[in-house]
Amino acid sequence: MKQNNNSKGLAKQFLQDTDVNIIDVIGKEFTKAAVRTENKSIITKLKELESTTITDIDGLVDALNVGLDPAIAETAKLVTNQTSFNYLDKLKDKDGHNLLQPCLTDSTKKMFKGKIIEVFSDEELSPKVSGNLTFYIGDPEEYIDFYELKGIEIAKSDEAGFKEYTTWLRAVERYDVQISDSKAMKLCEMKNPATVL
Repeated sequence: MKQNNNSKGLAKQFLQDTDVNIIDVIGKEFTKAAVRTENKSIITKLKELESTTITDIDGLVDALNVGLDPAIAETAKLVTNQTSFNYLDKLKDKDGHNLLQPCLTDSTKKMFKGKIIEVFSDEELSPKVSGNLTFYIGDPEEYIDFYELKGIEIAKSDEAGFKEYTTWLRAVERYDVQISDSKAMKLCEMKNPATVL
């Protein structure tokens, strides 16, 4: 079980003299940090997949159509990074239409072969081989079990910082990430055409 925890002392004068609910602000910031930490743990598990080298977009179609169980393919998503998404976003069919489709239920996302694309930063989701494009396709919820105990707990204490006239805040999150079905995701990597001479 992983534990994400942080403690901070805040001067009581600061808390008394501001109209802002500092505890609420800190709680929101911790929640954002917790999501990044959770994503890192999930990505670590994704990187345990053995990668398949593909030479073009047809390799990704093959992974979806025949590399996954049909029940998994039905609920599949495409998980990728910024550079790899940028490559996909520029692809066009023989008639000059964009290969990616808009997602009708979420205007901020696009779809590949009817599958929602989840995009992470290049820093968060780097390829196994530096410079490659990287694509994870399948059902992340079937691939990974995410366990969270009690969610995020935020507590404060005036007694802990009595001598320093501070209020101490503690934020704790306990969770774990385990692979549930290793066949529910496929990892495809290909050389970035932009880097090939």
